[in-house]
Amino acid sequence: MKHSILALIKSRKLFFISILFLLIFGFFYTFIFGNSSIPINSSHPFWLNVFFVNYTFIGDAVFALCLSAFFIFYLKRKQQGVTLFCGFFLTEIIVQSLKNIDSFSTPDIFTEQGQYIFLTDNISSTNQSGIISGHTAIVFAMITILIFSVNKLRSQLSFLIAAALLGYSRMYLAQNYLTDVLIGALTGTTSAIIAVYLVYQFKGYGYYYKRFGDMNKNSRTSQTGNVQPV
Repeated sequence: MKHSILALIKSRKLFFISILFLLIFGFFYTFIFGNSSIPINSSHPFWLNVFFVNYTFIGDAVFALCLSAFFIFYLKRKQQGVTLFCGFFLTEIIVQSLKNIDSFSTPDIFTEQGQYIFLTDNISSTNQSGIISGHTAIVFAMITILIFSVNKLRSQLSFLIAAALLGYSRMYLAQNYLTDVLIGALTGTTSAIIAVYLVYQFKGYGYYYKRFGDMNKNSRTSQTGNVQPV
């Protein structure tokens, strides 16, 4: 099993290298410039407000549960759906544990016409604990699990860009600092890998491992034929 999960990770090494690069760059940026130096509240056009207020709900727990149910009951891909649920469950355990640490706080925000989008140093409208972005953690868990069934590199990077944009939405909406988003991304990715390992430890690597085997076979035969990845 150990070799199987490592093989799956290596098959998506550019995806994971990209995540590692984003994490290193993000933490280095905050170490040098600090969280408060990120220019996210300088301009808020109405169309961008509407987009991010709606887009950020992709990282909501309800969306993650609905996605898991969609794979299990509609697509009939039970192992994938169960893995998505386990990834979400593990992520939520970590997120809720960290959010209950009282010594951390989220950014101060100013609420106008139902939209929580403006940072301010003078007005605080939240008493929630911070240190991790739950929305970011959930979406990174979901996309990390999903990329194992996507062979095309362009599709994998599209998932990563979508997740990174979700993380930015949390800062744009003044719900989290950059460090919260980075810790969320790391938590979600790690939880997803653990979920894949645990589910297929008991059920076998089934769908994912078959797809990985097919991909290897395709890559070996690509030199003699025009085999296209799924």
